[in-house]
Amino acid sequence: MRSNLSKPRVLVVSPIPLQPAIRGNRRRANQLAEAFRSAGWHVELAIARNDAKAAAKVGSWDRIHPLSSPLPWKPSARPAKFDSWYSKAAGEEVAKIAQAQDFHAVVLHYVFHSKLFEIIPPHIIKIIDTHDCFAERATLGASKSAFRSRGFFSCDKLDEKAYLDRADFAIAISEDDAKQFRKLGSSAEVRVVPMAFGDVDVGPSAREISSNPTFGVAMSGNDVNVTSLLDFVKQVDSVAGANPDFRVAVAGDIIKRLKPPLMRSHRLGSRPWLTFLGVVPDIADFYRSLDGIIVPLNEATGVSVKFVEAIQSGLPVLSTRSGSRGTGAREPLHTLPSNRELVLALGQWSSRTAAELSKQSVTLSVELQNASQEAFLALNRDLLNGAYGDD
Repeated sequence: MRSNLSKPRVLVVSPIPLQPAIRGNRRRANQLAEAFRSAGWHVELAIARNDAKAAAKVGSWDRIHPLSSPLPWKPSARPAKFDSWYSKAAGEEVAKIAQAQDFHAVVLHYVFHSKLFEIIPPHIIKIIDTHDCFAERATLGASKSAFRSRGFFSCDKLDEKAYLDRADFAIAISEDDAKQFRKLGSSAEVRVVPMAFGDVDVGPSAREISSNPTFGVAMSGNDVNVTSLLDFVKQVDSVAGANPDFRVAVAGDIIKRLKPPLMRSHRLGSRPWLTFLGVVPDIADFYRSLDGIIVPLNEATGVSVKFVEAIQSGLPVLSTRSGSRGTGAREPLHTLPSNRELVLALGQWSSRTAAELSKQSVTLSVELQNASQEAFLALNRDLLNGAYGDD
């Protein structure tokens, strides 16, 4: 048993780049690392050598271990065979680090590489931050067509259970995901630590309500965002016509996925109300230029970082039900059934709507941050009991 005088030590294992933190999964990984640090843990990172330098610039880590054998990332439009993403060389390198440095816990992001837990010493607590549910993802609902175009990761239910069984704890990003994991009957203890941030507050808005307001959305370059944006544009055409009484600015690297043929076929570059800004240096500065924020997702899994960031900004936020999934949103303008209703709501914008919606957005953000902090503190107590015993 380790001495109670030492700081608890956790090794975070990431198959993804963590900087720049412009994607939801990167934001989530950094959020969890900061939670461990705030709770008094010594936090180290194992990450691909090519991504280690960028991660080191942020200064969130006590030490970084560049992996000479990176954890593979192999998106596919087909369901993945069990453990097909796993790299024996990478797993052995991580296990060697974990054992040599005498860690109390190892946190692995995503289930794909959980086979490495089989060679982690048994006294080390094993945790998976799941990010999402992947059982039968390639065959669910509207995501089928988007998944086929580029793919990501999908497995069957038995495989997802087996991935999770290798962990002592499986952290779900929402209660919706936790329910799915519990249905699988995994031996891992499922905990919910909601996604929440505390660094996007833009302060009170001094902007007057405009007769031609500008709304913004931050979107990374994935299939769901592309199909959702195209659906939103289609609904604007149908409901509001070629010259609606609002403007929309789209930030993020989604522009990289919108190749010239797609831009031309949907006339995305010739609509006076629609602007693409690319990746913005500071999301808070982007939000300060807006009258409000929209989250026009027509499908979603996990939790949308764009909604979580948006409600924390202090600005009014309008979202589809898919966009606010997993956050406990109750405000009708946070849970609109589809992009059609979202466009209709934009057409009815008023100063009264903006003021009330800002209030509701901030209230939900505070609830989410409190829930995330309380959930992590409860998890932390159990981890410390496991690391040090009950002495």
